[in-house]
Amino acid sequence: MGERYPRQSTPCRKSSTASRSALRVRLGAEAQGFQAKELGNFASYVKRIDQQFLHLQNSLDVIQTSNASETEALATVRKVLKDTHETFKTSFGAWSGRLESTCEELSMGLKLAGVEAFVAVEAEMKAMSSSVDAAMREALEHIDFGCGALKALTDDNSKKGLM
Repeated sequence: MGERYPRQSTPCRKSSTASRSALRVRLGAEAQGFQAKELGNFASYVKRIDQQFLHLQNSLDVIQTSNASETEALATVRKVLKDTHETFKTSFGAWSGRLESTCEELSMGLKLAGVEAFVAVEAEMKAMSSSVDAAMREALEHIDFGCGALKALTDDNSKKGLM
């Protein structure tokens, strides 16, 4: 037995096959277009990512250079501060040494001047004391002489007047 309904090519079927073919071709073309478009977008994204990566590398290089410069600048500042500290320390050490010797010299000079002044005052006091002693002796001698003369006069007067 054969087929009951033999396959016959009908215009509807032909058009359906043709339209499927056209649809396949169109879908293939759209797929290729979509694929080309997406590949273009992908290439664009990759290019932008590469640019961002390059920008990031450049920024990191600048930061590293900046850090190196900052490190170098900080090292220079530290060295200058250390040198300045050493200079102050040395200068103040020398200055304090000179100040100490100057003060010791002044102290010795003042001590000697004080001793000399006291020796001079002592000599003057002795001289004054000698002068006062001599003046007192003279005064006493004068008083004694006056008293003696007065006594002799009163004795004389009392012998003359009372006798």
